[in-house]
Amino acid sequence: MHILLATFVYYLAGSVIVGLVMGAGFATNFSGRPKDRQLESLRRIGLYIPLHLDGIDGGLIAKTGERRPTIVYIHGRSANRMELAPLAQVLFNAGYNAVLWDSKSRQISYGPKEIEEVCRILNFIRNDSHVAINQIYIVGFSLGAAIAIAQPQRTPITIFAVSWPIVRTPISRT
Repeated sequence: MHILLATFVYYLAGSVIVGLVMGAGFATNFSGRPKDRQLESLRRIGLYIPLHLDGIDGGLIAKTGERRPTIVYIHGRSANRMELAPLAQVLFNAGYNAVLWDSKSRQISYGPKEIEEVCRILNFIRNDSHVAINQIYIVGFSLGAAIAIAQPQRTPITIFAVSWPIVRTPISRT
């Protein structure tokens, strides 16, 4: 009986320790902030317009003098805005503005705060002369896909959510 109890305590303690470590890893973005050289590469894509919003770092990358469809990118939990920069550059060259951003908080979650951040970004870009107001899209990856899908129905946008395994789920709200 003593061996059974010792084994149970051993596995219980191990499970608690592993759970705490894994929980901290899930709740914290370990990829860090983009480096200056990475941010400079975003400015080379097109006209870079900083998002002037509390709690949000990022910008709208637009074509000077043109009103174009715009994609707001939402990265996954363990990444930063640079995860989606290659896709944003390809689609920018195909005729779409890009919004790449990060929350200033190091804590990553899925909840009302993150959903509200996306709503604030959408409201901000709707007032920009480079954005075709009726052609705003959201592309979310991983946890960003869940946040994209959770956008309130008052926001008339098309959402492409990509999660693992790779699944594309277009949802149109008009």
